[in-house]
Amino acid sequence: MSTESSPPAECTAAFERAMHSVRASANKRDHLLADGVRVMREALSRNDADPRVWIYLGELELQRGRADSALTAFRRAIELDPSDVLAHSGFAYGLVELRREDEAEQALARALAGHESALLHGQLGSLLIGQGRYDEAAVQVDLGLALEPENEELLLLHARHLCESLEEKQAVLERALASDPDFVDALAELGALFAAFGRPDAAERCLVRALELEPECLEALHELAALRLEGDPRESLRLAGRSLEVDPEDPRGWSLMGQALWHLGRKDKAHRALERACAIRPVRLEGARAFWLRACLSEEEGLLQHAIWRLEEAAPYAHLWPPVAADLGRLYAEVGRTKDAQRWLHVALEHDTDDRASRQILRRLELG
Repeated sequence: MSTESSPPAECTAAFERAMHSVRASANKRDHLLADGVRVMREALSRNDADPRVWIYLGELELQRGRADSALTAFRRAIELDPSDVLAHSGFAYGLVELRREDEAEQALARALAGHESALLHGQLGSLLIGQGRYDEAAVQVDLGLALEPENEELLLLHARHLCESLEEKQAVLERALASDPDFVDALAELGALFAAFGRPDAAERCLVRALELEPECLEALHELAALRLEGDPRESLRLAGRSLEVDPEDPRGWSLMGQALWHLGRKDKAHRALERACAIRPVRLEGARAFWLRACLSEEEGLLQHAIWRLEEAAPYAHLWPPVAADLGRLYAEVGRTKDAQRWLHVALEHDTDDRASRQILRRLELG
């Protein structure tokens, strides 16, 4: 059976209304999603043999956080049309939502055994990246690109996770943008890369364009706020505030707000913003960085013991943000806690073998 036949018009309309409600209020979005599910179920009560309606239902149930119901819908779509890529993709996403990653991997492998698909290769590659299996992921992404060499989503996946150099990453991102000049995620990623290269003008062009296309793009808001910290902290503060309107529980937004406030001389508010970033759990990269930033501000105020206390709070997350270990070792050395300093400097060098400053302090401590 082919899914090329069009589903009922009311189903498509209800699905599009619900899926385009991302920027609506939570109540309105919930209402549109529930209404979409109602329309799909009514259509299926009249004819339950249309795989595309089952896919619509599965996607809506995923958006509602009802992964079990979504799996049932996607499974039925696969029964009706085993070649439907979207049904297999949705089924795998549902399994991931339920934290059944091994089953998702098996489901994608089975689907690919029956039907080659750039989308499914990319999805499997992304799943493998999440498990740290980069060599296997690279194989999947390459297979997807062999099918669709200019697939911008696959190119972005490759650029973010699989490039061996920043120069290669730039080339892959530019290739993605040649395929789709308005690809917001690639623009934001390339802007961040240009910022890392010390090319602020090029970075700003990419980031401003990304925000023109998608005003709520968090990565672009973050990177542009970081870019403006030194020269225009008020604008940086405004951009950080916009990012927090999009996601009030975003630690990087709070960190950037804290930094902007510090540059503006509003130190008490800066500390409170960083404390908010540190309070967000679970602590990931930006949360760990926020702990470290609080220590940096304390040290800048000349409060070395306070800086050490801040870094000791951050110590459990040093693997996420290696400067924690380097600075903890350095400050311990300054206050004469030699054994503690040596221990943390070794940790820093395990994370970054090119950390010359940590190596020099460690050598001085070992000689003296």
